[in-house]
Amino acid sequence: MSRDHPAPDRRHHAASRLPGLGMAGLLALSAIALSKLAWLEAHGIGALTLAIVLGMIIGNTAYAKVAAVSAQASISPNGPYFVPASCSSAYD
Repeated sequence: MSRDHPAPDRRHHAASRLPGLGMAGLLALSAIALSKLAWLEAHGIGALTLAIVLGMIIGNTAYAKVAAVSAQASISPNGPYFVPASCSSAYD
């Protein structure tokens, strides 16, 4: 089985995940900070619930901008990191 695509640079691949990890970290810290508000504590709304709701809001509003940046970051000088389905020979 021959490879048509060169092996991706692992550091570049890991770096392409940093925007998403940063967003998740920022979302988690925001949820923790918000969960300490008196009203939310009084109503039993914790950091996990807030993180889920904030993630749903961000995912349905700002995700398109983040996805565009992440998609551009995940393309290496050698081409994309995925192998197109037409090149795979899993069932040959």
